[in-house]
Amino acid sequence: MDLTTVIQGLKAKSQKYQEQQLLDGKESTGANFKCNKCKDLGFIEVGINTYRKCECRLREELLQRFKNAGVNLEEIKDIEEYETYNSLSGKGKLITEKFINEYKDIKKDRKNGITFMGQAGSGKTFLSLFIAKKLIEEGFNVRYMSYLEAIRELKSLTLNRDEYEKKFNEYINADVLIIDDLFKNKILNGQLKNGLTEADLNHIMPVINQRYINHKSMVISTECRANQLIELDGATNGRILEASKYTVTFDKGCNYRLINLLERGI
Repeated sequence: MDLTTVIQGLKAKSQKYQEQQLLDGKESTGANFKCNKCKDLGFIEVGINTYRKCECRLREELLQRFKNAGVNLEEIKDIEEYETYNSLSGKGKLITEKFINEYKDIKKDRKNGITFMGQAGSGKTFLSLFIAKKLIEEGFNVRYMSYLEAIRELKSLTLNRDEYEKKFNEYINADVLIIDDLFKNKILNGQLKNGLTEADLNHIMPVINQRYINHKSMVISTECRANQLIELDGATNGRILEASKYTVTFDKGCNYRLINLLERGI
């Protein structure tokens, strides 16, 4: 079934729904639609039997991609619910809001990213995903990369060049790439325990380098600190820091998971 036939079917269903609303004594207005641009069809007609995806459909597709990666952005709480325990966690919250508000103006700048570093359990992933949620709402193409999952997925696709390039291009072409838990397997109790692997060099570092070259924004969370990133790879990781308009490094006092457990007497 071609796209035109599908859309005509959607239009017929929409028309039937509006007619039923009138029969039920309800006004059929734009207020009945989630999206007034496409009237919930997901497509906008731009010519005879020619359509483009509506912004609402593009947003839904991005949200679904996050869900496929195990992240439901619709469940991400508002930034006001992010608890601050000290000046650093307060700074993280403030910088997150500032980055979102400034993004439209800085998206093409050399410094157009943000990096959250340090203590596990400090809310780095939450802040990163809150940025993703808000920028998707504003119409930006935001993609999610879980570092360990990306390593496994890209390695598994090495023998399927077409699929590998498709996934690689998704990572390098998005307006914003969320890289979650970068170098997660290199850190133990705040100390470097492992160096870069062949998989890092072949699959992850090229994504970072290409985005840096193309001035594409990265929102990164990592348990590494700045000096540890440089120790791992001064060139590529130096680019991460260079491309970050803001960096926030959390210390042990920002471990909200541990603080919550202590407060509950566990």
